[in-house]
Amino acid sequence: VDVEVVSPEEPHRKVVFVDTAGMRRRQKVSKMGLEMEAMSVGKSLFAMRRSDVAVLVLDALQGPTEQDFKIADIISNSGRAVVLCVNKWDTLFKETNTMIRYEEGLRTKLRPVQYAAQVYTDAKSGARVPTLFAAVERAFKQHRKRVSTAVLNEVLQDALRRKQPPAGGLAK
Repeated sequence: VDVEVVSPEEPHRKVVFVDTAGMRRRQKVSKMGLEMEAMSVGKSLFAMRRSDVAVLVLDALQGPTEQDFKIADIISNSGRAVVLCVNKWDTLFKETNTMIRYEEGLRTKLRPVQYAAQVYTDAKSGARVPTLFAAVERAFKQHRKRVSTAVLNEVLQDALRRKQPPAGGLAK
């Protein structure tokens, strides 16, 4: 499902959301002989690879799954900007540091996209959904940012001053 969204603040700017929900493991799809679903997954992967920003939606109660990890890896390898959207956040029992622990867990379990912004929403009530749009916009701008060769060289030289690479020879 493709949905076009136009911001009231920026009517000249259009954002297209492509819903790729329900991407099951390839093995399950091929075993079940679901040609239509296999084609749908293929289209979803194509849409993801041509996107500017991918939003990986996770179920707060379920947490990141093996399939979420695989999708995160595909997003990372295709060089897309990414935002992690943890949905159903309102249904989760929370204590003092729940969000901090959850964030750390996501960064550990979804290592290919550990740098990604995380947004905690409840799509049913619409809670914190506007923060998702803002996170997508920030990810888009960061992804488009270009670093000059001079700045890159300066950062690398600074890193080398702090930590010298091992001297020649073979690593053991």
